[in-house]
Amino acid sequence: RQGKMVVEPQYDDARSFSQGLALVRLNDRYGYIDQQGKAAVEIRYNDARNFSEGLAPVRENDKYGYIDQTGKMVIEPQYVYASNFSQGRAVVRLDDKIWFIDRSGNKISQLYFEDANAFSEGLASVKSGQKWGYIDTSGALAIAPHFDAGSDFHEGLAAVRVGGKRGYINRTGEVVIVPQYDGAMDFSEGLALVNKGGKMNENGMVAGGRWGFIDRKGRMVIDNKFDFAWDFKDGLALVNIGGEMNPKGSVTGGVWGYINKGGRFVFKGKK
Repeated sequence: RQGKMVVEPQYDDARSFSQGLALVRLNDRYGYIDQQGKAAVEIRYNDARNFSEGLAPVRENDKYGYIDQTGKMVIEPQYVYASNFSQGRAVVRLDDKIWFIDRSGNKISQLYFEDANAFSEGLASVKSGQKWGYIDTSGALAIAPHFDAGSDFHEGLAAVRVGGKRGYINRTGEVVIVPQYDGAMDFSEGLALVNKGGKMNENGMVAGGRWGFIDRKGRMVIDNKFDFAWDFKDGLALVNIGGEMNPKGSVTGGVWGYINKGGRFVFKGKK
């Protein structure tokens, strides 16, 4: 908190600490250091990701496996792709199929998918054919695949896309907020960002239109009047009016500020 340098600059790249270790890159190889800057896992891997639930995916000879925090390989490299673990499950690609595995490397079921996302609140969105549905942590289908897109569950609701519009379902798959938005983000602190008038760009982001906030009943509690906005954290949300998004997805210009859940500015910058 005093800004004292505890790990001297010596790496080509370094990530934030996760579970006591930080991923570092040196000469196109990856490894991990502890909070004193000492090598915890040898810098030797072609690629790697942060630790999650005690395991990290690493790549050796073009295949991914998983190591523990001592550097021991606990799931042998065999996957073309491997995600972080979430709720005891990870998404992997093997034999041109997407599977879910447990912490021992076992497939949780014989169901495989074209695409999948991590578990959140006990469910994971999966793509079967051209549609998205959800499975539970046992691998059983919990919500049949009939959505054009499906996001993670947050606060008991998940954003889904049907016929070009987005709305929300509950954990049983019931549509509780009718698809009507051009963009819909995860719920945070009881509110969700929604967009009207925007279009999906080539980076998969909603560009244009205006953003506002709805509650869990779908009521618009803060009008769509912001060009850009972010989730509520600790009762405040960052918003922007008049800014522009550059090709890298960063927003520049315009007027920035923070609003409360009543939609009132508690801080507003000058243009």
